[in-house]
Amino acid sequence: MTVRLFQRAASHVAPGSQPPVTTTLGIHRSGFCGTDSSLFGDIGCITGVRLAIWSLEIVAYPHPNSVDHSRFRFDFLEKLPGVTVLRLVNSRIDEQVRVTLARHIGGTVKRLDLSLFGYEDVRDAIALIASFPFLEELAVDWLTPSTYHAHDIHFPQASPHLRLRTLGIGYQLRSICPIVKWLVCDPAQSRIKSLQAEVRDKQDAHVLHSFLAESFGAVLEHLELHAMPFGNLDSTFGASEFSLVECTALRSFVLRISIEEMCTQDNLSLLWARALLAQLSSPHIETLVLSLRVDNMQNVQASECMTRELSTASFNDLRALDWEGIEQTLADSRFDSLKKFVLEGCGESTLLLSYIEERCPGLHARGCWLL
Repeated sequence: MTVRLFQRAASHVAPGSQPPVTTTLGIHRSGFCGTDSSLFGDIGCITGVRLAIWSLEIVAYPHPNSVDHSRFRFDFLEKLPGVTVLRLVNSRIDEQVRVTLARHIGGTVKRLDLSLFGYEDVRDAIALIASFPFLEELAVDWLTPSTYHAHDIHFPQASPHLRLRTLGIGYQLRSICPIVKWLVCDPAQSRIKSLQAEVRDKQDAHVLHSFLAESFGAVLEHLELHAMPFGNLDSTFGASEFSLVECTALRSFVLRISIEEMCTQDNLSLLWARALLAQLSSPHIETLVLSLRVDNMQNVQASECMTRELSTASFNDLRALDWEGIEQTLADSRFDSLKKFVLEGCGESTLLLSYIEERCPGLHARGCWLL
């Protein structure tokens, strides 16, 4: 077991002095450690900063099934009354641990991150989330359920205090469906205003579209879409009925595209940047962000090893985007509220701006660029 304390100030705090305000405790465990008795000693050594620990990360190695949480009581949590951020990585939490988490930090945690999180039944995952009634942010990624349930399951009732406004969903969106249905049992009452979502294949695209169409698309104000397909974007979005038209209240849209292809004009995947922008229907959009990560052919070592290294596209290479199409899209009246168009890239941007000014004078003249 490894216990790590991350903080911006010194770990030693003199009696009566103010403890650090930004401290994170990381607990990394293998499948061969015993009880948490040694951890009590570690926590005891940092009594002066325990009130300042607001972020707790628990990581199991090498696999969640190899760690016997029943031998690890988590009683040390009673010494951490200030935890507001909890991150569980590569873990499988049983009922005993869930009850302990709820008893000691259930009333303080406002952000919960579950990554590579395993559970026997989706009701177990929902029971864990329900243990934190004051959640404001939830991120779930790479959930690995043993069984899937889509309908006719009795879930614990969500707390009336739940103020979940930010949701992040990652790989294997199908496994997250029951959780989203539980969070948004009444779409008209949804408080989710911000969504970050990863899409890797057509099934992910289909699931995300159903979330937007049936659950909370109409109330979202901020959407960050990260398209990172296993193939090309045509095989992801072209083969599905994916659409953003249900997002009628958006104020900002962030589009991140990561593809194992080069940023060239003959790359058909790049056409999806304009196509996805064209699907936006909200008349309230003030900020757009566009970011591309592409195959870095300049990395000779990676090329020789037959591996793909993705890196932020250069501003020069971004000339390969369909700027005439983007200009036509943004000229529509629904983008009259646009104040900022942030284009993320690397290198010198002069050639790109000159290119846009020459090809798309109307778009260039809007003066909303941030590069």
